[in-house]
Amino acid sequence: MAAAPAVPWQRKIRRVGQTNMTEHDPAVLDVEQWADYWASLKVDAVPISVTGILAFYQTKVPYHRKGKFLGDRDFFGECCAAARKRGLHVIARMSPDLNWEDAVEAHPEWFQRDVQGNAVHHTAKASSPNSRRRGR
Repeated sequence: MAAAPAVPWQRKIRRVGQTNMTEHDPAVLDVEQWADYWASLKVDAVPISVTGILAFYQTKVPYHRKGKFLGDRDFFGECCAAARKRGLHVIARMSPDLNWEDAVEAHPEWFQRDVQGNAVHHTAKASSPNSRRRGR
């Protein structure tokens, strides 16, 4: 008899934990403690921020900036390794809905359009540390 095909882990998930990383996290977040916390909750998987308005890894992608607290670290990679060491599955979380104005100006075709065909700008709150970010 042929063995039944294995069910992929994505179809067996029952509990997922999530932390949305901030620009300051590479300076203050204890990666091992973070991973211990998720493992203690018996989650099956954890989404880890790889990118949004800022990259949490070393990048040379045009218009994709690293956070000012990242330094030379691969913060995303460190978080992935810590999660995997504890048997947690990792889902790379990204937020492509915001970008810097220079990207919108250089590539308006990458972004959402209004009825007239203009790139839609979603301005961040003035109090936000990323108040220069825009558009989708």
